[in-house]
Amino acid sequence: KSERSGAQLATVEVAYHIDNDSLKHNLQGSRRQLEETEQSIQDLDTTRVAAEAKLRELQRVRDRLRDGIDANTRDLKLLQRERMRPSSNRRTDPGHDPDL
Repeated sequence: KSERSGAQLATVEVAYHIDNDSLKHNLQGSRRQLEETEQSIQDLDTTRVAAEAKLRELQRVRDRLRDGIDANTRDLKLLQRERMRPSSNRRTDPGHDPDL
């Protein structure tokens, strides 16, 4: 009976060491995954900040382009209206006498 108890105790100790080693291994793996995940979060956050800055820059460029297009469109319409007026009604340069 003592041998059986000793064998059972040895089996329990081996199982404990296996479970303990397994848990340590799993813990190390989980910690490594946590570090990798945290690094990925930092990398993505850095990328997000850069992307937001680029987005704001592109939005400013877009707004300037729209403003330029609007101004050019207004100028073009004014020129077209000016050309459609009879020549006697057209604006003249300052200092220009249309009667000369």
